[in-house]
Amino acid sequence: MAVGSVRCVGWPVTHDRQPPILLGDLYSQAVAQLRIKQLAFETGHYSRCWEISSGHLCNTAYNWLITQAAQHTPAGLLFEVFTLPVSQTLGCKLIGTPWTDANLGNVSDCTTEELRQEQLDAGMPDSLVNVLHLAAQADVRILIFDPDAAPLEGLVIYLTDT
Repeated sequence: MAVGSVRCVGWPVTHDRQPPILLGDLYSQAVAQLRIKQLAFETGHYSRCWEISSGHLCNTAYNWLITQAAQHTPAGLLFEVFTLPVSQTLGCKLIGTPWTDANLGNVSDCTTEELRQEQLDAGMPDSLVNVLHLAAQADVRILIFDPDAAPLEGLVIYLTDT
């Protein structure tokens, strides 16, 4: 039997792949937990900004956004509209994402369906409401509509006004 003393206890930080990958050894549990927090994405997404083709909006929706950008976005609809200078690009800052019943209950005391209905009642076109809700459910904060951006596969493309 060997006699000795422990001089240092290490806290390994690993990635749970097969086989596990050692990311580093740290010398206290608190420091190891801090390092894990620093490496983690709080939202689970690399980016909360998406750029998609403005073709995913019908002409009515695109024009509605232009009008809102020139004025103030109606209160309570949980997004703001802005334009990017020297282009036909429009942006929306989504507020209180993700738009799930649980999160909206904390942010605006409404459900996803109630928010959708409020937006439709405010005159928002269906194509805009649908795209904003898809983005907000994915926890997107900034959604850019650019005519030069690639369309997203599986999302409706409007060639003419609907």
